[in-house]
Amino acid sequence: METYDVSERWIKEKPLYDEIGKGVVEVLSAALKNEGIFAKVTSRTKEMDSLVKKIVRKKSSYEEIHDKVGVRIVIHFKDQLSIVDSLICQILNGEI
Repeated sequence: METYDVSERWIKEKPLYDEIGKGVVEVLSAALKNEGIFAKVTSRTKEMDSLVKKIVRKKSSYEEIHDKVGVRIVIHFKDQLSIVDSLICQILNGEI
């Protein structure tokens, strides 16, 4: 896929990934709050130049890039990690 094609495709798809990120933040934030864990949950969608550079650098296709959107969870206490991990697994498995 040419760089131009990647750019055009990302322009069309980026809003969808923005919405996915927001949705994940909402679900995770609610689940964490229900467990009494106060955390900062944010999402970030990959910038177009970073996406194109990664495709070129890794000699991969658009479809092979799996980190188009990422979510970060910042918690206050290390002992909460296992609870956060469990919640993420439950959410991804459709249990929550």
